[in-house]
Amino acid sequence: YGSKHGLDVDELDKVSYEQLPVSTLPSVTLMINGEAVPALFDTGSPITVLNARAAEAAGIETTIPIEEANPDESDSADGGWNPFSKIASNIQSAQKIAKATAEGNILQIMGTDGKPVLLVKSKEAETVNIKTASSGEKLLSSSQIFVGDIPGLQALGGLGGDAPPAAVLGMDVLSKLPRMVFRARQNELYL
Repeated sequence: YGSKHGLDVDELDKVSYEQLPVSTLPSVTLMINGEAVPALFDTGSPITVLNARAAEAAGIETTIPIEEANPDESDSADGGWNPFSKIASNIQSAQKIAKATAEGNILQIMGTDGKPVLLVKSKEAETVNIKTASSGEKLLSSSQIFVGDIPGLQALGGLGGDAPPAAVLGMDVLSKLPRMVFRARQNELYL
């Protein structure tokens, strides 16, 4: 859609987005359970992911607690003095993660540091809305989403424990729309 000739967006809602500094990636605002969450509009991501802070603010429960999916290496059930206790705890944690992975409730990706990051699926389908240019909201879908530190969140400053709420809006949600027009050169997005 280089020109407006033949462009039919009359029945679609215009979505305001901003281009992030340096990367120029498009950023939109999602509304999840009444919480505004900045999100990368990422047609290259197959899934929608929220960081832990956004999930907490929106009251999203995951299939297993996010802390159990990415345990801290220094954690130990007995304060660290019994190595056998730590081994038993690690085996139990690995079994729980393996079961959740087999059920499709956990995805593993590579993190920015080259170490694996586990993304945990929400227990329930979450209603995902997007803010429109007219200051309203448009329903995108109601589906299960993932929680974790996906590398793309770095563009929004959304990685790590102290990060503000952030998300990546992926194709799992966007593909449920009947139609979408993205005009990057004109900074226009219609859903």
